[in-house]
Order: sequence, then C-alpha cells, then structure tokens
Amino acid sequence: MSSPRRTRVPVSWTALLVVTLGSWAGAQVASDVRGAIGKIDLESIQADLEYLASDALYGRHTSQRGQEQAAEYIAQQFEKAGLQVVPGHDGWNHLWEMGVIDVDESASRLLIHRPQGEPEPFAVRKDFIPVRISVDGDVRAPIVFVGYGIQAPKFRHDDYAKIDVRGKIALALWQEPRQDKGGRSFDGKQLTRHASFFTKAKLAQERGAVALMVVSGPILFGDDPEAAGFELPSHNWPQISKKRERIEIPVVHVSRGLAEALLGRDLEEVQKECDRRSESHEIPDVEIDLGVKIRPTSRQVANVVGYRPGSDPELKEQHIVLGAHYDHMGVDFDGTGLIHNGADDNASGTTALLAVARVLANSDVELKRGLLFIAFSGEEEGLLGSKGYCEKPLLPLSSAVAMLNMDMVGRNRLNEITIGEPDENRLLRRSIHRANVTPGVRLKIEYGGNEFFNRSDQFHFHQAGVPAAFFFAGLHDDYHKPTDTVEKILEKKVQRVARLIAGTAAELANADATPGGSR
Repeated sequence: MSSPRRTRVPVSWTALLVVTLGSWAGAQVASDVRGAIGKIDLESIQADLEYLASDALYGRHTSQRGQEQAAEYIAQQFEKAGLQVVPGHDGWNHLWEMGVIDVDESASRLLIHRPQGEPEPFAVRKDFIPVRISVDGDVRAPIVFVGYGIQAPKFRHDDYAKIDVRGKIALALWQEPRQDKGGRSFDGKQLTRHASFFTKAKLAQERGAVALMVVSGPILFGDDPEAAGFELPSHNWPQISKKRERIEIPVVHVSRGLAEALLGRDLEEVQKECDRRSESHEIPDVEIDLGVKIRPTSRQVANVVGYRPGSDPELKEQHIVLGAHYDHMGVDFDGTGLIHNGADDNASGTTALLAVARVLANSDVELKRGLLFIAFSGEEEGLLGSKGYCEKPLLPLSSAVAMLNMDMVGRNRLNEITIGEPDENRLLRRSIHRANVTPGVRLKIEYGGNEFFNRSDQFHFHQAGVPAAFFFAGLHDDYHKPTDTVEKILEKKVQRVARLIAGTAAELANADATPGGSR
C-alpha cells in the first residue's frame, strides 16, 4: 500500500472552524470526564500492547486460535472495566460466519512402510500437518533427505547437487543453515526467500519430487513447540477460504519425532552437520504413504462487544459506537513462517479502545447516551467483521449517532493524528476539537487520509448513514510486515489518542444535538 496523502482542511472549512471556535474554543469538557481522561495510564496501555502483539497469539489471524485468544482477553478486559453485555444478547461475542478451508482429518494420513513389520501410522495435527500451500494428493514413494532443501548459488549451497529425488518424497529442514551463528540467514540480516515453504516446495517439485515433508530444526526452535512456536503449525488452520498461490505436490510439516524415526538419528546432530555442509542422502528401505485432503467448511468468528448504558430517560436509547479491529495477518507460512504481530495494525487501536472502556464504563462519568464498544475481527480479510455487525447489529443502527474508529494509532509523530471524516460534519468535528483542548491530549489534527476511509471498519457504518470518523496515525515501513512489533509503538501517543477518543465520545454522549447523518 502506498503512503497516505495528507489532505489539508479545505480553506472554506478552516474558515468555518475559526468562526465556530470563537464560540466554544475556551470551553472545557465536564470535570468528571476530564478526571476520567486523566486516568488513562501508560502501564495498562503497555500491558495490553505486549499481550495483543505477543508471539503467543501467532498474529491474531481471523478464524485461528490466536485470534480466539485475543477475543477472550478483550472480553475479560471489558468485563473488568465494568461494561455490560448488550441487553437481550447472550455473552460478549457477536458472531458472524465466514467460509474457511480446513484439514480433513479423516482423509489425511501418513504411514511409514518398512520391509518387515506392519505399517507405522502417524497422526494428523500431532505428527504432521499440511502446509497451506499444499494441494490434495495421495502418494506412496521412497523418501530422500535433502538437508535444508536449498539450491542457492549465491551462497554456494546446493542440497540437490548429488541426490536424485525424481519420483520420491523429499524431507527437508525448515528455514536456513547457521541461523544461530550471529545472524538469522545466509546474509546475516534477515531470512532470504530460500527459507520459505514455497521456495523449498517449488524446487523439490522442479527436481521431480512427488511430495515434500519439512521439519523444524531443534537448534533454532528448541524442544518446546509451544514456546518455540512451530514444531507443528496446527494453529495455522483453518484458513480463510480464498484463492492462494499453491504448489502442485502435497507439502506437510512433520514433527521432530517423525523425522527422527525416518532418519534413525538425533535431529539436532543432523542439523549441526547440515549447518556445516550439505548432507543429502537416501533413506533406505523406507516408503511413505501420504494422503492430504483439505476441505471447504464454515466457521463462526467473534466481534467482541461491550455496552455502557446512557442515563438520560429520553436519550439513553441512542448510542455512540467506538471500534477497533483486533485481528491481523497471522503467520506467513507461505513464506518464512515469521509471525506478523501487528503491534500498530491494530493492537494499538485495540489497546486504545480498552483504555477508553476502562475510564468511561465508570458510572461516576455522566453519559446521557449509551456507548457501544466493538472489537472487530476479519478486518484484514475485507472488513468482514464490521460488515457482519452492520448486517445484524445488536442495537439498531438508526440509534447510533456516531462511530469513532481507531486503526493504527501508535506510530509516526508523537503529537499528530490524521482523522478521516469525509462528510465534514460540523458537530462531529466540534466534539473532537472540544476533547482535543483538554489537558493531556492536545494533538495536532489533520483531516485527510480519506483514500483509506473505505479500508477500515468505519466504512460500513458510514455506508449505513452513521456519521463516522477514522483515527489513523499513518503508514510506515513496517506495515503488514513481521517487523510491526511492540517496541516500535509510541505508548504516549496511544495514550493521547485514547484520551482524545474518550473525550470525544463523552462530548457526543452528552451533546444536546447529534451529528445527524444521511439516514
């Protein structure tokens, strides 16, 4: 994605702001709201960021276990903050359904055949798991160990130089040699394309192999699959049902125990030898019977929703929506297997949402209208979670007076925020600016970035006629990369954005008039 174009406020709108500011710029938000805003602390922000962007959640990919763990965490924080379940709804989750593909366990198999004895079966998900670039297939063939399965003339490395894999199954170590020797790859800086499943599978296929088995080397990944991540990447299923680049042969990730049963040796010793020189060789008197089957299915996925009711007898039926998506890109198993932690995109926005919930759920803050907090899933797959909510809302969209969405609010300049608000809604912007003059906030606001307005969750609310604002700190070089990590987040900026959102939401909740909309 290209960097956003900073769109300045039009001259006519700037002039209108000057006139309008004259009547209220010196006003302050209510004292109870100012007190609440001041309680948004850096310690809670840091804790939320570190958990949501941790390796333990495997990049929070929609429909996978890491995303479900994130949803559980958000629901727990909503409850601790004092939010309520939406009246008439069962639980914190708003469920929507999506098409996925998953491993068909009944039709997938792996057996070792030796000249004597019965075939030795191995269990799917426990001993082996298909990689998402794999095709369905059934093969029975001899097996060949091909070291790291790399052919890289630049690095003078060729695991196929002295081995013939035609009509055979190749077994390879994952990633690259010498990753523990002062660098993560051949070039000592970052993993090259030779580390990826796709490159290894494509090469094996070109050399005539009928399938590829890959094992995680213990030197890099250790003995604890949960701590090391990826002994078997079972957490990477199910997958979103959409077209993906695939190889023409079955590709599976196998456990260390299975690889050692084939090699007849300790895998760490084998890997040490492969780090010194290519150790490709035949594995005699062994055939593998491998079956891979991936099936289409569907899965319910959760948006997480919490509610703070309003207090005014007449206005409490109305509400303000506060949103942020909590999903991200997951683990890139088509590539090097690195986790995309998504610290800025969008652990930062989700963290700001939780910070606002903690201070505005408090009944000591007077709010005439209700607040509806929504952590969306499926944003990275095409705004699916917000679409699912707007199609089947828990509260009528006709009673939503505004929607404030936070997406990527933790990077770039500390004191700047871009707000996408294409309607130039006077009352909505006035509420934002009243909140912004509060001590502890005072960000430089630029209205713009509207070329990205249809690429985050406020879009579906805007389409439904709800006045919406998109709080966004801009793109950076780590966007959608494994390098979007928590140590790069400006926690004070997340704090200031959360305070701005909290103040804006309170202003909207207590205003005599509403921003209106196109409904």
